[in-house]
Amino acid sequence: MKGLAAVVTTFGVGELSAINAIAGAFSEQVPVVHIVGVPSTQSQRDGMLLHHTLGNGDFNVFANMSREISVGMAKIMNITEAVDQVDSVLQKCFMYSRPVYISLPTDLAEKMVEGEQLKTPIDLSLAPNDKDRETAAIKNILEGLYAAKNPVILVDACAIRHRVSGTIQGFRSCLGYF
Repeated sequence: MKGLAAVVTTFGVGELSAINAIAGAFSEQVPVVHIVGVPSTQSQRDGMLLHHTLGNGDFNVFANMSREISVGMAKIMNITEAVDQVDSVLQKCFMYSRPVYISLPTDLAEKMVEGEQLKTPIDLSLAPNDKDRETAAIKNILEGLYAAKNPVILVDACAIRHRVSGTIQGFRSCLGYF
């Protein structure tokens, strides 16, 4: 409802069940926050043999699979760093309109974070365009449009996903005859 989707899965089998959908979201540029409940930090440090693991002590194997279909990962292992990690991946999810991955160990799931850290909004502003490159691109586009006998502007679904529908409408109305 606010531009991002979220899915919560369990470690191992749950994230494997979701991986095709997350890969599809990556391919289609759909922003999804994949939150995975993982074993405790101590269990991971000790390389314990646990249910839903491959039995090899590697607790990163499933996250490594998700790395290829995510624009950001927050593998939370320390509650004092959690806010910055989560803010960073949420920013990437929103800015790039692609999935991100957050793993949350069971022993940290109910820990409190420092309230001051939550007062700073996530910066979702776009970096300014390079003016010379922008001017050159606009010039090339307009020259092509005005030289065409029957110009057509095709806009795909990425315009909505990247929140530029209004910009496209403005561009269209500036041209006058489209």
